[in-house]
Amino acid sequence: MGAAGIVFWGSMQYASTIESCQKVKDYINGPFGHYIINVTSAAKICSHFLCKGKGRCVRKHSDSNAFLHLFPESFRIMVHANATHKKAIVKGKLELENLKYLRNNFVCQCYQGWKGLDCEEHYNKEGN
Repeated sequence: MGAAGIVFWGSMQYASTIESCQKVKDYINGPFGHYIINVTSAAKICSHFLCKGKGRCVRKHSDSNAFLHLFPESFRIMVHANATHKKAIVKGKLELENLKYLRNNFVCQCYQGWKGLDCEEHYNKEGN
């Protein structure tokens, strides 16, 4: 759940000049980076509330139009900057209607060692 790195597929044109490098940096620190933060945060929130943090959310119907994004009426991505770096922080809380949307459109895929609709049951290799 997140990005440890990214790959831009294309030519060396991305790094051919200082200006083109700056454009890529601005894109990563701007819209692309905000999108990654949005999707990663939404996945973490869904996992926490639907799967008790013991699984990940997947669409109930793979062909649906449901996406894991932060709810704009409930969350904001705030960027704090100082002289050396920027940091993005997600502010907000999950509202009841947001939780209903998640429950209606997603189910849990439990991590190893967990089972149940909400991944609340712990089990070992012997099935206990």
